[in-house]
Amino acid sequence: MKYKKGDKFVIEITGKENGAYVSEQFAQGNEIRTVFPECMLDSFEKLDSDYINEHYGELQDEAYQQGMNDAWEIAKKLYLDKRNGGLSDVELEEIFGQLTVSKIFMRYTPQEIEAKIEAWEKSKAEIKTGDVVRHDKMGVHIVTNVREGGIYTLMSINGQCACSERKHLTKTGRTIDIQGILEQIGGTT
Repeated sequence: MKYKKGDKFVIEITGKENGAYVSEQFAQGNEIRTVFPECMLDSFEKLDSDYINEHYGELQDEAYQQGMNDAWEIAKKLYLDKRNGGLSDVELEEIFGQLTVSKIFMRYTPQEIEAKIEAWEKSKAEIKTGDVVRHDKMGVHIVTNVREGGIYTLMSINGQCACSERKHLTKTGRTIDIQGILEQIGGTT
């Protein structure tokens, strides 16, 4: 059974003709036009802020609390020092092009701040060819290839090669243009 007792639907009044209200909806490319006399609409509950507060207040409260928590986490990243979970001055400069938190607040919306921080964190987490990484057991290496399945080919300072999974690697923040070097090698005869 597609529908059951208690299912609710939303209709939108799109106009009025000859004293009746019209709802025009589009479903699967077809226009569905329904006419409602005023007495019929009087029997429906109107979807307004009172209805939402009465029936969905708990969801609103949860969403509000989540928004407050998200905003608090952003504020902590901007204001706290590095050892307490905040961003360093260098990181603020990388992300926003400036160090002054008050200017960041004035220039960006909370959503933009969150998006910039998330994009920066993602770029820091992603390991690419040329990244200098620290292996938890083998020391510092450069990534020479990223293979399917999350396997990384590494080369150490003495030229020895190894393979590793992502979980053993930490980015150092340094990158070497290994791709350019490999292209130079490929261009010689």
